[in-house]
Amino acid sequence: MKRVLLVFVILSIMVFAEEYKLSDIAVTGERFENTISNSSKDIKIITESEIKESGASTVSEVLKDISGIVISDYTGSGKTVTVDLHGQGDNAKKNLLILVDGISINSIDMSGADINSVLLDNVERIEVLPGSGGVLYGDQAVSGVINIITKKSKKNGVSGDIGLNVGSYNAKKYSGKIGYKNEIMSINLGYNKKDLDGYRKNSKFNMENFKLNLSIMDKIGMSYKNYKDSYGMPGSLTKDEMEKDRADALYTDYSGSPVGRTENKDNGATKTKEYGLWEKFEIGNIKFENNSKYVEKKLITDMISWGTPKSTTDSKEIADNLKFRYIIGNLKSSYGVDYKFGENRADLNKVNKEKIGAYILNDLKLTDLLKIEGGLRREKNSLKYYNDSKKADEKAYYKTLYTAGMNFNYRPTGKLYLEYNTNYRTPLTDEYLTFGKYMKDLKPQSGNNLQLGVTDFIVDILYVDINAYKTEMKDEIYYNSSSYKNENMSGKTLRTGADIILEEDFSIFTLKEGYSYIKSEITDGAYKGKEVPGVPQHKFNLILTINPVENLKIRGNLNYIGKRYAINDLENKGDKVKSYKTLDINSSYKINNIEIFGGIKNILNEKYSSTIVYSPYLYGATDKMAYYPSAERNFDLGVRYKF
Repeated sequence: MKRVLLVFVILSIMVFAEEYKLSDIAVTGERFENTISNSSKDIKIITESEIKESGASTVSEVLKDISGIVISDYTGSGKTVTVDLHGQGDNAKKNLLILVDGISINSIDMSGADINSVLLDNVERIEVLPGSGGVLYGDQAVSGVINIITKKSKKNGVSGDIGLNVGSYNAKKYSGKIGYKNEIMSINLGYNKKDLDGYRKNSKFNMENFKLNLSIMDKIGMSYKNYKDSYGMPGSLTKDEMEKDRADALYTDYSGSPVGRTENKDNGATKTKEYGLWEKFEIGNIKFENNSKYVEKKLITDMISWGTPKSTTDSKEIADNLKFRYIIGNLKSSYGVDYKFGENRADLNKVNKEKIGAYILNDLKLTDLLKIEGGLRREKNSLKYYNDSKKADEKAYYKTLYTAGMNFNYRPTGKLYLEYNTNYRTPLTDEYLTFGKYMKDLKPQSGNNLQLGVTDFIVDILYVDINAYKTEMKDEIYYNSSSYKNENMSGKTLRTGADIILEEDFSIFTLKEGYSYIKSEITDGAYKGKEVPGVPQHKFNLILTINPVENLKIRGNLNYIGKRYAINDLENKGDKVKSYKTLDINSSYKINNIEIFGGIKNILNEKYSSTIVYSPYLYGATDKMAYYPSAERNFDLGVRYKF
């Protein structure tokens, strides 16, 4: 890996040439549209064409190609996917903020953002902002921010598409969207239905998703989403069980004599309704935008393996994001106020969480080439815990966050940037309330992030993006599998790393290489000197896209994930779990308004587990590991008609 890193560094200092990606527009870095060349942040954009070429069927499948991101899924159906940005390990879901059109979809509990509930067919582009977004977004923007931008009608008249996909494990997907636009208004409707038996027993996934968007004069609009799913949870296997039948679903039954492993039938279901309203206006040098959202969610779980009755958790969330931008001369100022209220109710317990924060972000153009940026945020998070309708506890947290950065456009195609920022995360509602016990001593975690990077176009055909970072966190919240409680880490955690991306365009084919290195360790306290579990030190991906004839594209994607300690192995007692690699190949062909596409995933038939948990008490686990096997070789085939 050191040789690979050396090759990337040598390439990065070659003679500079033509203009490329810095003119791309992004909104996540400032919450208003801005070119990448004018931002002091590391922003990565996945365009609509790149999404189509990827052959992905879900948002998480698209993100696995991004340097610095590792994807895992313990059921294998896409329902329980985790996106780990910059080595968060088991805390990945909790430390990453996911947005759709600038509005957070993170839940106030540990279930996190259901990223695959977003219709991929309705995604225009995805923006990834690694390295914290505390000042702009506040609580939970620790490892970074991912913003999913959805499509809107661009031309007058009626437009849309319908599609059908089939694949391995009896997978069937039906999708369609239709939109109408004129000079006054636009309306878009989308529908998606997916049924999947799953690679393993009891890993079925059934989903329906409906979305409506209405816009008037592109100044005011509303949205409605109705999503529901049902899914199986096959549980973990021991090494011996996995070698016997990787597709099995088992749990330890302690009720019989003798104790043994039996079929796992755990299952769950989700129902979500979401209502949105937005407004935006521009008067002279002032831009104004406001986004509001109301969400009702019901989560039903039937954990038969736990011996507990079926449970229902009802949650409600209200959010509003108000922002302004004012430009005078070389000074650009952005201001915003964010509000979010959430309620979780399960049995006799109820937890309310409320957040209100305000921020200011200024960037000043000192010369045509040099810009500096600075900002701060003040935020309050309050929590109220009720037991049997009586208030049992109340907490309030206040936090001030800072950011400072610079951006040097040393030539039209290249920029050098430097940024320092602070971040924090308050405990989620069910981190406070674990197995019916209230963790009253749990407190927020806090951290800071420093990153330095360069992007440029080299030797006419080569694009280079190099970013190095250092993130330090204090009082990081984690689940202690020994005490069965959520606690604050007694020591600090430190993550240092680098992401390197190369893209070469040779007309009939393009080549993209990505390499990520991260050292994630606990620097003091009870686990001093130990690696953060679940974090691979190396990731490498290689993507080759060929366009042999007009309208035909073939794409191969090789992903390598290095060794890491299993989740929960804070003491690094177990052996590191082995590395794995996957190769996916897909193609698409257009005939007028019809597109035919298909692919083979894991064509090398790698037998691996994206999720492995250190579990010394798992019955029959001689190596003290619980494995969640990932799918072997599988295929999909689809057709889409566009009108």
